[in-house]
This record gives sequence, structure tokens and C-alpha cells, in this order.
Amino acid sequence: MRRLFIAIDLPNNVIDDIEKRISILRQKIIGKFVKKENLHITLLFLGDTKLEIEKIIAVLKGIDFNRKIELNGAGAFPSFNHASVLFIDVKTDLSDIYYNLCKLLDVKIVENFHPHITVCRLNDESLDTESYAALSNMNEEFSAKKLSLFNSDLKRYYRLF
Repeated sequence: MRRLFIAIDLPNNVIDDIEKRISILRQKIIGKFVKKENLHITLLFLGDTKLEIEKIIAVLKGIDFNRKIELNGAGAFPSFNHASVLFIDVKTDLSDIYYNLCKLLDVKIVENFHPHITVCRLNDESLDTESYAALSNMNEEFSAKKLSLFNSDLKRYYRLF
């Protein structure tokens, strides 16, 4: 089985802005930061799945995706006070595409799933306000025209489609 997810690619200018913010965070918090080339918006995490890659690619090819995406602020999973993952928030409502993908791929809907850009997996659950501020003032807008399929083995990501 492969550990798969569907994502939205980011334009280079947005990646560069995030990378500048990450360089500030690296001085303030301890964790595993996402590499520049792996930054993306996670739209649908499939996890360890037996779904055929060809089926997923066929579904993605059949979706006409063209959205203006707004990034605004930051967040932490499961919460700010007990953070294990630091992320950039996606303000654009992508629930229609999320539910459509779940239906087309026949996967379980996670009601509280939130599209996001993972920035760091924290080694320590404490996250101070100053560190958080490096991402919380993030405000970017861009057009996204395609969805991508990624494989992840927790050490690296690579695009399958």
C-alpha cells in the first residue's frame, strides 16, 4: 500500500514567501520543517490506501479545477496550546471539491478536515506567540489550476501526477 494524498501546488512566489517565514521559525522552534520543494496545500489525505493510482489519476484528470486560493494566517494541530503541527491556513472554501473527491474515490469523509499547508512538525508541543507571529500575518492570493497526487513515506514526498 502507498501513503497518498491529493494536493494543490503552490506558485513559486508563494513558496518563496513561506520559505522566508520558515527561516525565521528555524531560529525559534525545534521541529521537522517541510522542505521548500515539498510545500503544498493538502486537500485530501488518503493515507495508506489500496486505491489504484490509475483510478485516482483518472478522477483528477476529469475534474476541471480553477480556483482563486487565499492563504491567511496560521494554525496548529491539534491546538495552539498543544501544537504538534504548525500550518498556514487556507481561507478559501474548498469543501465542494473535497466532498466531490471523497465521493468519486469512495473514501470516508472526515468532517473536520481543514485544507492547509503544513510548515513544521514540532518536537515540543509548546509554541510561543512570537514564533506563531512569523506565519500568522501571512496573506497571499493566487490562482490554482490543477490538483496533484503525491506519495509520502513520512521522509519525503514525490509527485505521482
